[in-house]
Amino acid sequence: MASHEIAEEISASSLLLGLSPTDIAVLVVSVMIALIAIILISRFRSAIVAEIEAAKASITKENVGILKAVTDNLSPRIVHCSSETDVAREANSMIRAAIQAKGNENLQGGFTATSNVETPFVTFYGAADLGTPQTDGLTVEELKHFEEFDELMLEAVNDDVRVRRHINLFSNPELKKRTKGAQAQYVKWLIARYDFVYSNPSFELINNPRVPQWGASFSSLITNDAILEIKANGLSGIAIYNSLISRSVRESLKRARKMAASDRIITIKSSDKNSVNDFYELIMSAVTTCGINIQELDEDGSLFFYKTGSQFEKMMKKMSQDG
Repeated sequence: MASHEIAEEISASSLLLGLSPTDIAVLVVSVMIALIAIILISRFRSAIVAEIEAAKASITKENVGILKAVTDNLSPRIVHCSSETDVAREANSMIRAAIQAKGNENLQGGFTATSNVETPFVTFYGAADLGTPQTDGLTVEELKHFEEFDELMLEAVNDDVRVRRHINLFSNPELKKRTKGAQAQYVKWLIARYDFVYSNPSFELINNPRVPQWGASFSSLITNDAILEIKANGLSGIAIYNSLISRSVRESLKRARKMAASDRIITIKSSDKNSVNDFYELIMSAVTTCGINIQELDEDGSLFFYKTGSQFEKMMKKMSQDG
């Protein structure tokens, strides 16, 4: 209803009530003020409600962040792996997270030397082969976890995730004490590691006397945010997801490494051709010690191919220098 209509209604009523024109004007103004006040109060109430809802949403978001920080720092997520399939699944989850973190790092242009954020890495301590099941009778779905482990390892090194395996390799006298079957498995494992080192620049094999020796039933997998303690050569384990615990364990391992004699710690990587050649000589020395037919274990000729390739590179380099 328009204001003039309201005034007419009030005027008509006022005649009946005996109101003067002045009283009528006051009454009209009062009604208009009341209407304006109602509108303003309604809008003010809506604004207050909106602000309260926004504040509640902000507080809820902040509480979620605080809860996450408390959970990450004080309440680690612990997963018990009761089977080798569970172990492989958790290992895959950790490696996949490292690959994702590396991708995020690349999008941000890499982390600077002064950054508190560590570059993504995957580090093994020991020789548990999580890509090969130890038991028979696994279903197709269960076997997929072991196949995925090998695929993720290749994806990690191809994406330049720093991948290292610390292992305490046998000396020849120690190797002589093992059974013929164990000796053959060990040499075959060495050949596979030689192939992987040579083919993947992001992978490093570290002969470290302070970590489990080859064949030990326990080993570890560590990333920036998690630890997987592997028992019974991969048949069971415990995964702990917490960055502070991971950092603390790594610091302890670093201190132990510094305590070891520096001349006994050997890093083998493809960019260091001398270390690769020394690793080749170590394998051949193990073959001679055990009296093994190398052709039976090096089925695809990896050792011969890479060694002859290395010699060919040296020959071509010498020819270019002489020429």
